[in-house]
Amino acid sequence: MPVHVAELVVKGLKKASKEPAGSKVLVLGLSFKENVNDTRNSKILDTIQELKSQGCRVEAYDPHLTPDQINSEFGIEATTLSKGATRYDAVILSVVHDAFRDITLNDLKDVTSDDAVLMDIRSHYDHADAESKGFIYYSL
Repeated sequence: MPVHVAELVVKGLKKASKEPAGSKVLVLGLSFKENVNDTRNSKILDTIQELKSQGCRVEAYDPHLTPDQINSEFGIEATTLSKGATRYDAVILSVVHDAFRDITLNDLKDVTSDDAVLMDIRSHYDHADAESKGFIYYSL
């Protein structure tokens, strides 16, 4: 399943006429499950590795992990979800921590490029709403 998630993100990037190599991808949530800092058995690592093998530049935000943990355990840079920050070509919502429940589609639009991919692993957002906001939307 983790490789499938990466394949969907790459498919969405290509649909948006963006090359995977050099595309910026934000992963929200790295832990095994909601509201914990336990990363053992987290399948998102495999997704990250697959995206990196495609040349994607992956960053992550997880309020339950330190930047050092994100860097050492996942081999990527930690970031925050701040308005006006980096523009991402794709966002993967992997774990719906309580801290993420109030993140709206408009909040995500503020940190993404046009025609960004939204890979919603947990089906947190409404498909039609996401597409109406301009996302190329996938969920499992």
